[in-house]
Amino acid sequence: YNKGVPNRSFISLGLNFSAPLTVSTKEKNEIDDINYKLKSFQSNNSSAVNESANTEYFILNLLYEYRYKLKQYFALLEKRKLFEELLRTEKAKQKLSSVEFNPNTAIYILDDYWSNSIELLDLHQQLYGTLLNICEKVPTLDINTVIKPINMSDYAGSLPPNPSKSIYIWSKSFKEHSVSFISEYIKLNAFTDVVVSYRNDKAYINELKDLIKNSAANKVHLMIGQNKLLGKSILPTLDSIKQNITLTNIYGIHLDIEPQALDDFKENKDKYFSQYLLLLDESSKFAKANGLKLSVSIPLNYPENILSPIFAKCDYVYLMAYENVGPDFINRKTEEEVKTDRSKIVLALRAKDFESRDKMEKLFETLGIKNRAYHDLESMYELDKKSVQVKDKR
Repeated sequence: YNKGVPNRSFISLGLNFSAPLTVSTKEKNEIDDINYKLKSFQSNNSSAVNESANTEYFILNLLYEYRYKLKQYFALLEKRKLFEELLRTEKAKQKLSSVEFNPNTAIYILDDYWSNSIELLDLHQQLYGTLLNICEKVPTLDINTVIKPINMSDYAGSLPPNPSKSIYIWSKSFKEHSVSFISEYIKLNAFTDVVVSYRNDKAYINELKDLIKNSAANKVHLMIGQNKLLGKSILPTLDSIKQNITLTNIYGIHLDIEPQALDDFKENKDKYFSQYLLLLDESSKFAKANGLKLSVSIPLNYPENILSPIFAKCDYVYLMAYENVGPDFINRKTEEEVKTDRSKIVLALRAKDFESRDKMEKLFETLGIKNRAYHDLESMYELDKKSVQVKDKR
């Protein structure tokens, strides 16, 4: 009721209703389906990204674990070398009948050695297990790219020769020790090559023959070391070897002739080097004619024009790295020789340049030249006696 409509006597009510009229139900269903798939895709993609991140994080952890275990493995290998050296020292004490030898100590060292071996085997298994875990997390990874079993028979005939381990033996060693002692020392230290001095003396040759007989498993090189042969022919000396020694029982001829040791070498380098190369040429022809190997010992300072014919005529070249035993110095001084032919090089170190056998062996490892030579039996024996006197400080 209001003033504008004074006569109305009833109430009027109204109701409005609205509803959407779908033009095409099919199109609407397609749009709803697309929206649903879009939401599902976004959800799955987010889960995949999270899973990928988690997998990457897991693999990184496995790689870290692998590297850590590998570091432990190498540390155990170093300990193994220590135990091997301790065992070698105990064997030396036993062979020398030293009062320092104690069977109980040797047994304790053996116990540590085999415990170390078990640890190495355990770590080896763990390393393989870690690699397998990585392969499980990366199904597309071909396990053969990570682990490849090796059948050694497939490599028969193609493997590189084992590195040599030579010992110099001068004639004076036969005055100090018996042939049986020298032979036993060679076996004890697992020398592969024996470079023994030759002298045309009946009594000495008999001892030399005995040593050759006792060293049938070794490569015996007869060493000629007289500097007085410079300017002369070496053939008479080589012929005497052929007459006195059965050549089929020896491996080669070794020249230890050092023109650089002569007083007037600096003033007459060219003359002495020419004489040296003539001796080398005669020796090379003799060695080839009799099926022998030829080797020489030279210092680290020969010029390149002398090194080339030496390496061309010789099967092995012994580099005498004496006095200055710094690894950087030796590496620098052997650059030319390594470039010429690394496979022929035998690195010779002198026992009296070292405080212990262990330091000598570590330098060989550091320098990385596989073929080794030890100068000489007498000096090595003295170095071993020092090691025998050192108490075990483990």
